[in-house]
Amino acid sequence: MTHSTSRGARCVLAALALLVAAGTHAGAQALAARLDAYFTGLSADRAFNGSVLITDGDRVVYDRSFGMADYARGTARSDSTRQNVASISKTMTAVAVLQLRDAGALSLDDPVVKHLPTFPEPRVTVRQLLSHTSGLVDGEVMLDSATRASPARAFSNADALDMLAHYGVARAFPIPPADRWSYSNLGYQVLALLVERLSGMSFATYMRAHVFNPAGMNDTYVREAGGEAPMRAVGYTYDNHFAMRLAMIDTVADMKKFTVGLGALVGSTNVISSARDLRAFDHALYSNVLLSPASLAEAFTPVRLNSGMVNVAVNGSYGLGWFIESDSVRGITVSHSGAAPGVTTFLTRNLDRKQTVIILMNIQNPGFRMAPVLRMLDGKEVPYRHSAAFAYARDLYEKGRDVATALLEEHRADTVRYELDEAEMDRVGLEFSRTSQYQAYSLEAYRLNTVFFPQSRRAFDNYASALARSDKGRASPVTPPPGR
Repeated sequence: MTHSTSRGARCVLAALALLVAAGTHAGAQALAARLDAYFTGLSADRAFNGSVLITDGDRVVYDRSFGMADYARGTARSDSTRQNVASISKTMTAVAVLQLRDAGALSLDDPVVKHLPTFPEPRVTVRQLLSHTSGLVDGEVMLDSATRASPARAFSNADALDMLAHYGVARAFPIPPADRWSYSNLGYQVLALLVERLSGMSFATYMRAHVFNPAGMNDTYVREAGGEAPMRAVGYTYDNHFAMRLAMIDTVADMKKFTVGLGALVGSTNVISSARDLRAFDHALYSNVLLSPASLAEAFTPVRLNSGMVNVAVNGSYGLGWFIESDSVRGITVSHSGAAPGVTTFLTRNLDRKQTVIILMNIQNPGFRMAPVLRMLDGKEVPYRHSAAFAYARDLYEKGRDVATALLEEHRADTVRYELDEAEMDRVGLEFSRTSQYQAYSLEAYRLNTVFFPQSRRAFDNYASALARSDKGRASPVTPPPGR
């Protein structure tokens, strides 16, 4: 009797396990279908060109690439396509610094000047550089006049440190150390020099030997001045949302400051990697290949300011190389995004659910939103809806004001397939304003924004500014609402 009951219980448990597995598989399929519909819609609207790789634990739930790595050569993207991951590079620089700390080469509370004697502010610590609480200006500000004076010169990290030493402490550190969170690419460039000084290797060599190779990131490298490799995606940008002309970022004149002058700086950017290799990096972090559990936990702990407050960064706090968000539903999420000429990138890890989202784009897309993707991971239905604002821009450019306005009204009413966003409509006005022959279209877009968003002070302010810049030279004929 006991044996029979035991066997029956085992059968019930086995049946329950099969049901759970079947439910999990069905849920994963449904999630993949939702994600695919969303990114396919973005791609069809020319709003996404890149790779998406999403994992749940050790299981890949979505892995698809859209568009081209190189349009001229007809090279399609894949999850092994390499590109600059931009500021996601900072997470890897932080790993290198923590490795050196764990090896006894430094303390995070060491003054930077202890290791880099020409660093001009003796109060700033390594921890403050890692957490963007040093008060240091961004390097683009400091190097602005130098890149204008020598537009063909590629500045190195050592150049930046030399200039910093002569920039003046008051200008270089407008915020006292640990008084406020203030993002600084220059801080991470200094950290790369610190890695070189303490390891006796070039930054690229150290990263390859101690981060990329141990993590199994076989297609990843640090781009040094003039360095290239096969399979690297070409960076692109669209000139605007009405003509939608695609341009190679290296040919865009007003981007030369970034592609040439600041194009060889490392530590803050210029890790060339792929979605597949970022998955390997993610796995190596959480399997303690790169850092001990204690050091990883320290990286994910928000740094405190002099006031005792947790440093307040964009949408949360910042640890040592990572943005940190805590949510009562999702739990703790750590992430870093990146934006550089021709690329937009995201790496997000939900620590409680063990879900990771990797998104790499090689067409500059500052308007891409991660929130819908995270809502889908929460189990929500998030159907793709076209941008009514950008559709209006194209209709205005191609079909004229009357047809465009009529179509916009149709799109506004069709809330199943379209959504109208104030910031996107404002972008339409801005893009038309850059060409003298389209000033009337610019004014119309700004005017409509005040009609559609009558409670937005920003919409009225932007319309008033557009009117003041126009040939009419009039101020806004309407009074903006109080408040926002």
